[in-house]
Amino acid sequence: MAERVYEGLDPEARAAVPQLLLRMVMPATPGVEMPRVLTTVEVESLARDSAATGPPGAGTAVERGLGGLLSAGLVVREEDGFTLASPALPRAWPRMRGWLEADREGLLVHHRMSDAARLWHEHGRKTADLYQGTRLEEALRWAATGRHVVTLNRIERDYLDAGVALTHRRTRRRRLVTVALSVMLAVSLGAGALAEQQRRVADGERRKVAAQLTEAVSRQLVAEAETLRPTDPALGMLLTAAAWRLTETDVTRGGLYGSLAQPELDVFTEPGARGGAAHGMAADGTTFAAVSDGRARVWDVRTRRRIADFPVTGVENVTAVAVSPDGGTVAVGGAKEVRLWDVRSGRQVGDPIAGAVTGGGGLESFWPGRGPVVGFSPGGGLLITRGDFDDGVRVWDLEDRRVVLGGREKEPDIGNVAISPDDKVAAVVARTGPTGVTPLRVELWDLAGGGRLRTLRLPAEEVIEFTGLAFSPDGRTVAVSGSKGVVLFDTGTGARQGEAPYAFGAEDLGGSGENLQLTPAVFTADGRYLAAADVRGTTRIGLWRVGRPHDAAHVFPGEHGETVPGMWFEPGDTALRVLTGGGSVTRLDVGPFTRPIRFAVDETGPAALIRARRALSPDGRLLATINATTRDGNGAVVRLWNVGDGGRAGDPVAELRADTGGDAGEEVTLVNVAFSGDGRTLAALTGQVTDRTVTLWDVPTRDKRGSFPLTSGQDDIPVTGERMALDRDGGLLATTSAGASGAGTSVHVFDVRERAQLGMVYAPYADTLAFAPGGGTLAVNGQESPLIALPGVRAAEQPFGPNSSHVSGVAYSADGRTVATVTSSGRISLWDARTRDRIGLPIEGPDSPLGTTVLRFSPDGRILALATGHEVHLWDVATHRRLGLRYAQHAQDVNDLAFSADGSTLYSVDEDGALRAYVIDPERAAERVCARAGRDLTEAEWRRHAGELPYRPVCGQ
Repeated sequence: MAERVYEGLDPEARAAVPQLLLRMVMPATPGVEMPRVLTTVEVESLARDSAATGPPGAGTAVERGLGGLLSAGLVVREEDGFTLASPALPRAWPRMRGWLEADREGLLVHHRMSDAARLWHEHGRKTADLYQGTRLEEALRWAATGRHVVTLNRIERDYLDAGVALTHRRTRRRRLVTVALSVMLAVSLGAGALAEQQRRVADGERRKVAAQLTEAVSRQLVAEAETLRPTDPALGMLLTAAAWRLTETDVTRGGLYGSLAQPELDVFTEPGARGGAAHGMAADGTTFAAVSDGRARVWDVRTRRRIADFPVTGVENVTAVAVSPDGGTVAVGGAKEVRLWDVRSGRQVGDPIAGAVTGGGGLESFWPGRGPVVGFSPGGGLLITRGDFDDGVRVWDLEDRRVVLGGREKEPDIGNVAISPDDKVAAVVARTGPTGVTPLRVELWDLAGGGRLRTLRLPAEEVIEFTGLAFSPDGRTVAVSGSKGVVLFDTGTGARQGEAPYAFGAEDLGGSGENLQLTPAVFTADGRYLAAADVRGTTRIGLWRVGRPHDAAHVFPGEHGETVPGMWFEPGDTALRVLTGGGSVTRLDVGPFTRPIRFAVDETGPAALIRARRALSPDGRLLATINATTRDGNGAVVRLWNVGDGGRAGDPVAELRADTGGDAGEEVTLVNVAFSGDGRTLAALTGQVTDRTVTLWDVPTRDKRGSFPLTSGQDDIPVTGERMALDRDGGLLATTSAGASGAGTSVHVFDVRERAQLGMVYAPYADTLAFAPGGGTLAVNGQESPLIALPGVRAAEQPFGPNSSHVSGVAYSADGRTVATVTSSGRISLWDARTRDRIGLPIEGPDSPLGTTVLRFSPDGRILALATGHEVHLWDVATHRRLGLRYAQHAQDVNDLAFSADGSTLYSVDEDGALRAYVIDPERAAERVCARAGRDLTEAEWRRHAGELPYRPVCGQ
């Protein structure tokens, strides 16, 4: 909270905050601070030195800063001044801790001097109360060279000035004596001076060794965090935050970014768990049960609190455990029967379900779609038992322990089953012949009245014995997951949903052919997304956006050979809990996919336009979008959306109309949009292959600056404008025009003010254009990757050395001194823009970048961001070190990146209109890491991982 209050103040008030807070603490021992009262006199003196820079009536910067601290409850008013509301604030707030550590050695000197100055002032400024001798020298030395954050107020300055003046007067009277004594003193202290010098050298060496040790420990913490991500991700995240608190280096900063990029939030494994236990989970993914050695243990996986522990008797060879949807009942299945226990009392509920035969363990390894051997229905009133092959599947009514589906006359043999959310309908895999004989079919059955409702229209050869089945939350859709993919059906009509053969299939999960081994799907509560796991080889969990087949898939990699008995979305659908065959429960962050900031853009239009075009402003404040339209006299629609300009990201800001030219009623088959380098000019391109128009606006005022047709002056070379860029002030515009298969690409440069082409350069496979911030050159990617001199439009081929593979991305740093390139093989190089010499060795980036490639420097040039395909990567420019893990938080190709003006945030937008924001500021990143972990590092964990270094809290309160 303290950081939010601080950030909410104006710059002048923020500057006053450390002056106020550091006067409210008195350092005692290292890491311990005593409270101190900031007197009203001190505040008034500080305020007199502070100009009233705020709005009329807002008071001085000191008054505004103190007012903000009081309003937030961080500071309280005492009878004679102000003090901290909590003595823990210096330890809990990283920024204040930094201020305190910077001035710790001098604060004692300052506070003693400040108290003496106040006494001097309040008692008539008597000469006898002035500092002299050692105390004065100590205070002057600190004031001149030892201060980092704290400043002196007017009373303190007057006090020191008066002390110096008194010393000068006395010095004149004693000068002769002092000269004689100084000669004698110089002789007598010669040996002492040497000893003092040796002591200082030794102290310096000790501090150096201590700093090296601290940095080594911080690096070790980052390395340990990497190994903990799959088994104890919360602890791993906290270790990276601890590493940053110890030393602020590129390694520890990368650790923070890695903790924000990892999808794993937590892993629950039963404490003291032994092999051979059977496990089950409630449908909300929060209640976990394990049965072994004749006892059942029930846990809340969120709090890691054991809810119950009771004996389980009468079940022979326990092979399956299930937990009711409300977490109140545990079912335990064995070789001959299933018994139920009440979790609260630990007592058995009702009679055993006799004759229920549960299958032996391990079948899910071969038939993951089969689902758990024992499972409750969504409503909790029915129980499903699955037997080994010939034993079939049964659905039981728990109230009277009777079979309602399976094994009865006129019912088919059932290979698999799923129950609708209202417990009224069952989807089954029905056998039409002897066991193991095809064809099979998927049918819907009425559980209340009995009888078949309808057969789903799925070709028989696509159904296998244990095809996975799942209902959507509203019961209107059933998902069938088999060896070729997932198919969705309308339960009301039995018809397949969508035109694609498979809504989600092998190509989404990195496979091909009929080799998927899919678990039953699980839907989010709103039915907009579903997930399924493919457990062949290395487990992959696919997450898809329903209604967008092959359009919004994301894959979470898992462990090799790991089975997945069940998955559940948490309430809110921002996290997915995955139960593995080994009994651990992994919590995955799916919020970036299920709850994205998505810009609603009308993408209707001709089939040739697959996507609306989008561009982020260079400072990350705005997003511009443009989509196809019919020439109706109104022009194509250009929309501006808020991204990082205050308010809520995703809100519309303005709607503009681009001139389209041509005849009314004609389709606009290509659109594009771009900002100038300073973000003040917006250009939109619309038209057809031989008829392109560019419209320009002033972004701050939204005023249209006019439009003009794009023509090359040569009939055989149309300007198609697949890619477009503006220079810094919007005076030059560059576009690409692709020939057959893109190989005949040319780059055209236009003078916007003169509405005329300046020249053209052939640039095979060019699709990225980057103007130098200072003007004079245009860098282009592609096979030759030319550097074009402006305004003459003369090209130098391969200006940054020969490439074995063509350049897929290029970008300038904000100061124009550095150029970054990335090749199609993933090698990144940094170049001196003036000499064109390579800076250091190449950086090994991602292997064979796919899709759109975007490079961006942070405003200070210290970080390089690369977007390729669905991923975003970060590097430290000075060290060439990768910063953290890849951010895999997009379901479609990223088509633009932008840093905020202060470099604290990076934004990315993909082809589906989804926006992501990445915290770059390390302090904010550390706070976000702590929030993801949900707790602080304990002293025991600190000792175990940081050794003998003094414990310090990692996360603020």
